[in-house]
Amino acid sequence: MRLPLSWLRDLVETELDASPLADRLVAAGIPVEGIERAGHELAGLVCGVIEAVERHPHSTHLLVARVDVGGRSLQVLTGAPNTRPGLRVAVAPAGVYVAGLKRVVQAQEMGGMRSEAVLLSQKEAGVGEDESGLWELPPEALAGASLAEALGLDDEVLEVEAYPNRPDWMGVVGLAREVAAVLGRPLRLPAVDYPAGPERADELCDVEIASFDDCPRYVARIIHDVPQGPVPWWIARRLYLAGMRTISPVVDVTNYVMLEAGQPLHAFDLERLAGRRIVVRRARDGERITTLDGQERTLDASMLVIADAERPQALAGLMGGAASEVSPTTRVVLLESATFHGALIRRTSRRLGLRTEASARFERGLPPSLAEWGSRRACHLLASLGARVAAGSVDRRREDDEAPVSISLRPERVNRVLGTQLTEAAIAEPLVRLGMEVQFEDDPGEGRARRLQVRVPAWRRDLQEEDDLAEEVARLYGYDRIPTTLPASMAAGRIPPEVDWAWQVRHALTAAGLDEVITYSFFSPAELEPLGLPADHEWMRAVAIANPLAEESSHLRTTLVSGLLRVARLNASRRQGIVRIFEVGRVFRPRGEARDGRAATGAGQAEASPPAHLPAEVRALEGLRPEERLLAGIAMMLVPAAAPRQWYEGVRAYDFYDLKGVLEAAADRLGIALEWQPTELEGLHPGRAARIWATADGRRVVAGWAGELHPEAAERLDLPGRLYLAELDLDALRPMRREVTARTPGRFPAVQRDLALLVPLDMPASRVLDLVRSHAGSLAEEVRLFDAYVGPHVPEGTRSLGITVVYRAPDRTLSDEEVDAARQALLQRLEAEGIRLR
Repeated sequence: MRLPLSWLRDLVETELDASPLADRLVAAGIPVEGIERAGHELAGLVCGVIEAVERHPHSTHLLVARVDVGGRSLQVLTGAPNTRPGLRVAVAPAGVYVAGLKRVVQAQEMGGMRSEAVLLSQKEAGVGEDESGLWELPPEALAGASLAEALGLDDEVLEVEAYPNRPDWMGVVGLAREVAAVLGRPLRLPAVDYPAGPERADELCDVEIASFDDCPRYVARIIHDVPQGPVPWWIARRLYLAGMRTISPVVDVTNYVMLEAGQPLHAFDLERLAGRRIVVRRARDGERITTLDGQERTLDASMLVIADAERPQALAGLMGGAASEVSPTTRVVLLESATFHGALIRRTSRRLGLRTEASARFERGLPPSLAEWGSRRACHLLASLGARVAAGSVDRRREDDEAPVSISLRPERVNRVLGTQLTEAAIAEPLVRLGMEVQFEDDPGEGRARRLQVRVPAWRRDLQEEDDLAEEVARLYGYDRIPTTLPASMAAGRIPPEVDWAWQVRHALTAAGLDEVITYSFFSPAELEPLGLPADHEWMRAVAIANPLAEESSHLRTTLVSGLLRVARLNASRRQGIVRIFEVGRVFRPRGEARDGRAATGAGQAEASPPAHLPAEVRALEGLRPEERLLAGIAMMLVPAAAPRQWYEGVRAYDFYDLKGVLEAAADRLGIALEWQPTELEGLHPGRAARIWATADGRRVVAGWAGELHPEAAERLDLPGRLYLAELDLDALRPMRREVTARTPGRFPAVQRDLALLVPLDMPASRVLDLVRSHAGSLAEEVRLFDAYVGPHVPEGTRSLGITVVYRAPDRTLSDEEVDAARQALLQRLEAEGIRLR
């Protein structure tokens, strides 16, 4: 919301400039985003006075004007019909850039006559839409003066952010009310009285509201003798400073009142309304309307329209229709001032992709009483321009909608919340300044503290309970004046186990060399189509969002892969040769869905049922909620052509074992033992994918999957290299952790023995390593695989695994005899498992 300082000063007396005033407002919790010096686009434009006008000797439509611009006279050629001596005009001398013309003015000759400047219309100057002739400036515009300074267009403007629960901050009066409270000054409200004509509004039109839930109030007034021509400069100036241009008197007045009061208005040409009747109703499916922006829009029953006796004439709270638009031939206007259900307007705005200044205000929830005030204010302004307003109004409203809110406020509660020791009077004083009525209890009774009964004004619908009022006291009392104190009682804070676990995983993956990314929880299943997944794949069976912001965010994500693919493609498009990323986040899947093994399905993963103590209808709703799982997703890609080169080493693309090493390093840090099982999964490269298991104390659960993206999918996604992906179910892994302990490095030397073992081809190397670790004895400190071989000199159906066993004793140097005995015992136990020395 733009708040011109000069407009504010008409409502609140203040000598403060914009910067110190902004500081005071920010200290009171009113967010001032910036300060702008308006009129900068008018730089170089000056005021001029036409001294003489004559016909162009060689043109039938051009005039030659001599214009005084302060100390010098310029010759200007113009075709404007209102050019005449004595007229004060806006002048753009040669060399000045004019925003409305989008060019720099150049001196030029036409028909042998030289033109040294351009005389501007309002539209050409960029301050209005009138282009019918020269902009006729008021008498205070002195020749040679800067146009912006002479007309007060160089004002300071505060940019104030209006919170969603503060619709009163969307109007100058609402902000002025806050300024008056902060500065302790009186508020001067604009006049709303006007002379009424002989006609009666209720005899000229009728209003019907289908549902007061959709439209709590609708006020219609009738205006005759609609004014034409430009509005007074003081209105045009304020519209310009607030970021709007003048269009026509009726539109300018409705825009002015919207900016001033925060109440949007709309004017209909009464003679174009069928039956001279207004019906506020839901649209019918398939109904169409052409709005003022020239677009034809198809409506449905979720949208609210303003109709006449036959068809929709406006989108309620958004935009009027072209069929009943006020035009220069309009004689009688029906002025609408209404209150609409904020959520309904917001949904319609999103569905149609149409957001306006009016919808921004209705979405926040306007008080119904503002509709009457805004309507009267507009009639006051139109009457001052010569319009004739019919007596009375057609006012349809729900009588009980604005029952005043009264809150019982305990001073001790305010002091306990704020950490202050304010008196009752000190608490009441800022509330009164904000326009609230405060009364003290007369007889609180023995042993009871006196309370304050606070009546909340209609424009503060955000105030509902004691703590809301305590916040208002704090704002006006001054946050900087509230002492720093500790709460009366403090409990030790504790991080929830699931949150702590997620952070441990993040630290482990970061330590393994990955960078964290955060992507949206919304996606479209179409994003996964390049993977070639079947239609019934669990990733494609997503929960739809009822009111999505966009087509690409129409469903809750079922996997982290969609977001990781987006990030990988973005990096690849910008020639980032190395992608090493991870994300920890939740996915959402319909309850009862069968799983294909990608996500965890092992022990400890039964779906949680709604608590038995909940009512049956609540339990039924809980059962409809999607199942949430906390996952960790990993993506790795290295493109040698784009990766940075080092003089001391070559660059190779990542392979499956780089991904496997990252996962195992992170798992070791977390105290989790992983097992790998080759498998084939849709969307992954055959032969380069594995299911991941976690083991602990005899338990074994599916922990996730890892693999290389299928080459055809990578080609469809325009990825220049091999992309390796993995996804771990952190909910399944959390109970599988073992305690990670540190030990002091041994003081005595280690002894290393290498074994070449013949093992069956179908026996995984991980199984062999587990057997060696379990049978190597207490002296074995480390077991690792260093070679795998299949070929000549190896019996058919077997392969050779090279395994290193490191022996060390904590209290002595081992002898060769001790190591050889331990090695021999290990080989004997391995032979019993079908593994023999090569």
